[in-house]
Amino acid sequence: MSQSRFDEARSAGRRNRRARSTGSGPQWGGRLRRAVVMGVCLAVGVLAVGPPVLPAEAVEPWAGLLDVSVDRPVVDASEPEAVLRVAPSVRVTSPFSMSVYTSAGRRVGYCAASNSACRDGWDLPVSVGNSTAEVFEVFVASEHPSGRFPTKDVSARGSVRVENVGWTGSLAVSADRELLDASTAATVVRVAPSIRVVAPYSMSLYDEAGKRVGYCQASNSSCRDGWSVTVNVANYTSKTYTAYVATSHPAAPPSDGVAASGSVVVANQGWVGSLAVEASRSVVDAWDPKSSIVVTPSIRVVAPYSMSLYDEAGKRVGYCQASNSSCRDGWSV
Repeated sequence: MSQSRFDEARSAGRRNRRARSTGSGPQWGGRLRRAVVMGVCLAVGVLAVGPPVLPAEAVEPWAGLLDVSVDRPVVDASEPEAVLRVAPSVRVTSPFSMSVYTSAGRRVGYCAASNSACRDGWDLPVSVGNSTAEVFEVFVASEHPSGRFPTKDVSARGSVRVENVGWTGSLAVSADRELLDASTAATVVRVAPSIRVVAPYSMSLYDEAGKRVGYCQASNSSCRDGWSVTVNVANYTSKTYTAYVATSHPAAPPSDGVAASGSVVVANQGWVGSLAVEASRSVVDAWDPKSSIVVTPSIRVVAPYSMSLYDEAGKRVGYCQASNSSCRDGWSV
């Protein structure tokens, strides 16, 4: 072998040894690429699988009982509020709460177990509209929605009924003068409720024709404990005045929401006096044929009355209207 070939062979051997020691040759490059790809694949596989999802644990039911009561099962317009009492037999614990609903599913209130003031017992003020009744439903559940009954983990349920009988008083209706006359054709009708009239009620007064004479709302403090109205009755007529306590005061007598009523009759008997008629000369003669007729009423003559004088043939001799102040207390012709 020549010296030059020997040198080339030695140089190639050195290059192979360097490649094996550094991994830069074709064989090592392939192995490294395969290792990197496998590592990426393994990493992606771990992320895709992840930990298993376990089902949620079921909530253990609350094991107590509910005692539901109310301090006033019957209320009225004067005191429309009652206190609903919820007494659990054992403490209500999380995640449960107590809640109260109307029969229509409207939530009135709730108390979560985290509230130490009510978890051992709960008092809730409730009210009912006049002349209606309501059944309040009470739940122990893990939810207390606002517009419907709870359905999730309901562990106990109770109910109680409250009725509002409305205004419970009576009316005494009177007139200062039930018998009037032409001289005094007006009187005062007094409406006296046995207990204070409260909102939404009002008092109203109507005559026998159904015409409203007046009304007074409970918001008017000057008349809620009593009320009076001045009325006038025409001569030789009578009127029946009926008062109502009701939730409205329409132009005609109320038919709905009437709590009480009462009536009084007022009559006007017209002019109730008498007349004294005298002649200044009951006997006359040819020389002096004149005589004066004096008409004296026992009480003053008032409008629409007048005094008039007629002879035996029905001929009017004279008259005097009550509007003439010079003759209403007496008159002569």
